[in-house]
Formats: sequence, structure tokens, C-alpha cells
Amino acid sequence: MKTEISADSQAYNSVTKSLRLVDVMRQVVKSISGLDINAPRFENEFYDNRLINGNFLRQITDKPFYVSLEDLEKSITEMNADYEIGSDGKVFFGIEEDYYRPVEVGFFDDTQFSQMNKTFNPKFKVNEFGFKYKNFQSLKENEEPSSADTIHGESKWVFFNKGVENKKEVEVQWARDAFLIEGIRRKSITVKDNTATQNDDTIFALDTVNTTFDNEFIETADLLHEFLSSSNKLSLKNDGSLNFKSLGITVGSLFTIMANDINQGDYTVISITENTLILSKNSGSISGAGNGNRLTKFKYTLSQSFIPFTNYTNQGFTETENLNASDNYSNRRYSIKRNIYNYYQAYLATCNLFWKDKPIKNTWYKNNGDYKAKYGGITLTEKVDLIPANPILSPVLYNEVIFANVEFADFITLITNIRSKRGFIRSIDNNKQVIKIYPMKMGYSLTKMELMIKGEEKYEPVVMSIIVSGSFILINNETRVDSLYWELIDNRLSVFDVNRYRLYNTVDWFSVSINYALSNTIKDLEDSLKLIK
Repeated sequence: MKTEISADSQAYNSVTKSLRLVDVMRQVVKSISGLDINAPRFENEFYDNRLINGNFLRQITDKPFYVSLEDLEKSITEMNADYEIGSDGKVFFGIEEDYYRPVEVGFFDDTQFSQMNKTFNPKFKVNEFGFKYKNFQSLKENEEPSSADTIHGESKWVFFNKGVENKKEVEVQWARDAFLIEGIRRKSITVKDNTATQNDDTIFALDTVNTTFDNEFIETADLLHEFLSSSNKLSLKNDGSLNFKSLGITVGSLFTIMANDINQGDYTVISITENTLILSKNSGSISGAGNGNRLTKFKYTLSQSFIPFTNYTNQGFTETENLNASDNYSNRRYSIKRNIYNYYQAYLATCNLFWKDKPIKNTWYKNNGDYKAKYGGITLTEKVDLIPANPILSPVLYNEVIFANVEFADFITLITNIRSKRGFIRSIDNNKQVIKIYPMKMGYSLTKMELMIKGEEKYEPVVMSIIVSGSFILINNETRVDSLYWELIDNRLSVFDVNRYRLYNTVDWFSVSINYALSNTIKDLEDSLKLIK
């Protein structure tokens, strides 16, 4: 005997209050310091990140939203971000590459150079890297179904380098796990319970997208119908298993009881509580004949103006594999692997610089390390090994660089440039080699006219690209010059600034590209360089 069973899903949609991340940052900084913020990344690529907490998800909006600067500091580690006071007096928020910009902020020639010593930068002396979210559903009891599908849990990676035993651990305080969010959200579907829970003040970050149209929802619930003869209205009441307010229904909403119900028709919501709706029928009459408790299918509409944002799910993603409900999965742009690839790759590339052809290997991924997807032209599988590329820094730390004969006014200008442009200082060492340093600490002796710097060395590739445009010449995609000053000696190319100081260390002729093309011979390169004005 074959039996066919059909059922209506009760995975209700819901709405929640949220706060834009950059607005929270602005308010937190202002409340503790009175300062404004300068956060271009968070006004652009991170602009659609919104914050909620457990109370918001449970429709408890009469309690404070607790968030501190420390909470933000421990959460924006997700993007490898940090903050500092800028030269404009505002608090600057940016990611790693914003603090190590390829911009020269000062130059000191070899006649001013006095002494220095350098060591290996300890922050790159690691052989293990960890990235984890502090909170995710798989850490909780009574796990959500399929919570092993999470891509916002934790991971560990190891380097080929065995000479050190240090670790770099990244922990993100806010939560992005779709299953943890869903577990709390489902509690809001039932009638509000003000009993405190452990996740009431947990901060969740949600990637969102602008809603561009009204959304229509069809749901089914067990409802008690009651005709209110004194007001000619219809009352719909549930047993507490459904919170009408959490669905986004408000006074004035259009509400439709679907066909085949005796009370079918279009209504307007007159009054609403968590478990009761009072409806006025838009046309036709109501009677007590429809009174009673029954499974009721209904439709309601949420306007775009009322729900201006919705969670970002599969927009722009292709080639998705091994992810349940991928079309509705939240925060996919912030999976562990994509965060590492987007925001920690430069750091990992420096750690891996002496073994740059060797991948960093995944040794632990909780939970769904098999998730694979393509976004922005980049295909990533969560637990697949990674060969990091594009380092910003070398592993060299200059502990004490002393420049002589530095005017105090030049020192002040340098400080301003560093805090506004966040670039590097160029100099020439005793071996006539170009060094570029991102300052970490600076001091100045007024009596000796000496500038003391501790800083990190900028990574310089062993190749050179020269792009000629109509108005300028771009070297290595970072240095703009009006004219190219160069020389070829011993098969190596040098380029200079207008004062005849090297901009870069020499490179082999065959490692130089002009307008993306390599030369076949050194004579071809020389001829091409002569054509550049």
C-alpha cells in the first residue's frame, strides 16, 4: 500500500530591528570621546553590515543594545581591521592595507643616514594560524538541525616552516553563524517570553542587501476565528505558537485569508498583539458562521519602505557545492576561508615568504570544510590548502634607524603625513640599497637634530612593471612620476627620482615589463625605455 502525505511548512519569515555597523561605530566613539570617525571602508564595502542581538531577534526592543569600543575592536578582527587617531582628529578605522599604503611620506638621503640595526619581525615568526568565531551553533547544546553545515565556526592552518613554534590566533567576537541566528530567531516566532537567555546580548553581524520591492508571504497556522458582533470585526487568535508581531504585521497591513475558508477574503489589520489580530473586512460581510479553531492559510504583504533590508544570501555566488539551502544561507561573503583570503592573505604571505611555493595546510575545520563557491571571480573551498600571495611587508624589523640633520619642521611634517597618508619612508642605506619602512615608533632629538625610527620593512618584488599613460608613468602600480630617469648597468635596471636617488633597488632586465610586455633582449628593453618621455 502506498500512502501519500502532504504538509504545509511552518518555517515562518520574521523581521527584526537592526543597526548599521558604521552608525554603531560612530555612536560608540562619539559617546566615549566626542570625536567623529573616518571609516571609508565601512562606508563602502562593509556598509551593508548590520548589527543585531539576541533581544532584537526575540522582538524584545525595550532593552538597551549593549556594545562597547572593545566589542567592536574584538569583532573587526574579522576583516583584519583596527583603529587609530588620524591627523584630522577623527578616529580612523581601516583594514591592514589601509595602514600600509604604497605611498611615500618622506625621504632621507644617504648623507643623513647614520646607523641602524634590524632583526626578524616577531609577528611573522609563526608556524600555525587559527581563525575562529567565538560563538556558533555547534558549540551549543540542542543544536539546530544541519548545524554541522556552518561556515562560521573555527579553523586551524599550519605552515611548512618548522623552525618556530609560535601561533597567530584570530578570534571574532560577534557571531555570523546562520544556525545560531536561526535558533534564536525561531524563539521570536512564538509569543514573546521575557525570560533572559544567554544570547540576549550576543552581538550578531548580518550581511544585508537593500530591499527593492514589496514582499508577499503565505503562511499556515492553527488559528481561532471569532466574529466580534459589537464591532463587526474578525478576531484571529493563536495558542502562543506564533508571534504575529515577529512576522512584521502591523496596524494597517493588508491581510488575506485564502480560499476555501469560510472567512476568506481581504482584510485590514485594525489591532495586533503577539497572539491576536483584529481584522476589518475590506468588502462583504462577516458572521459568526466562521467561528472556530482550524488550520488557516493566510497571506500578508510587507512593504519595501517598512522592510528596507533583507539578508544577503546567494547574490553573485555561482558554482556552489556542499551547502544546504544555499539560496537562503546568510553571511556567505564572510565565511572563514573567504575572510582569510580577503583580509589575511598578505599577512600569511609574509609569514610564508621563505616557503612561498608551499601551501599553508588546513588541519582543522569546524564544521563544513567542504563548502565550495565562486564569488567575485574567486572560487574557494573552505578547508582546501592555500598558497598566500601579495605580501605587503617583508619579515624584517628595523629596531633603530637614526637619521641625522633632520629639521624639526620636517619631523612635524612627517608625523602629519604618516597619520594622514599611512605610507612608508624611503631611504638609502650604507650599501646604497633602497630601504622602505613603515614607522611603528618615532622619536626626535632637538639638540642632535636626529630622527629615530622603529619600523617594518616594505616588501619589494624582484620584478618591475612600468605603465605609461597620457599624463604620468606608473612604476610597480604605486609610484607615479612625470618622467622616467633610468640606467642599465650590468644587465640590471635602476630607476631614479628627480634628484637622482633610487626609487627601487635594481632588477634584472628580463624582469621588467613595459605596458605589460616583457622584452626579448636587453637591447629591446633599452630601446623601449628610450621612447618613454
